[in-house]
Amino acid sequence: MGYALTAGKLADPLLQFIGDMGFSDDFMRASGERSLWQPVGGTWQEESLRIDPQASTMQEAKSANAFSYLGKAAQGRALSVTGYWFWSGYRLSASVRPLGGGACGLLAYYRDPDNYLALRWTPRASTAPDGNRLQIIQRVAGQERVLADTPGGFRPEQWYKLGIALSNGWVRGYLDDEERLSACNRVF
Repeated sequence: MGYALTAGKLADPLLQFIGDMGFSDDFMRASGERSLWQPVGGTWQEESLRIDPQASTMQEAKSANAFSYLGKAAQGRALSVTGYWFWSGYRLSASVRPLGGGACGLLAYYRDPDNYLALRWTPRASTAPDGNRLQIIQRVAGQERVLADTPGGFRPEQWYKLGIALSNGWVRGYLDDEERLSACNRVF
């Protein structure tokens, strides 16, 4: 990288990557190490080993899911975010293990708690109007709009892989690496 000036001086330049970038997190942290995630709703904590009655007998070196990031909603939603404002076309995926009867999912294009896109997934056994669904949600000024919707919910305590991809005005939702729904996104 370089630059040239014919007159004047360059003060506090703002640099932005323009090539391919990658980000991953296995939630394995040394004691006191800072996380890149910022909770913006609910409570979040990094967990080591499993979070079930047999966890005390587990060994980190012998577990496929030794570390995780656990979120719980007190009232409303449990939201945690990471990334940069200039991310515009990307794919996000995470292994998720919903523990209860509430929705789980992934956020994208997060601006604040009232403005973002989300891939929302609800439990199979839910009797709520949005229960037993996988949906792409657009939340603008606190108002939600369903952009795409397909039947099928999760079973609690089971691992799944969720994914959301954003590119050229489209949002695609994935479940276990299979595209399940897509929608045109004109707001974000």
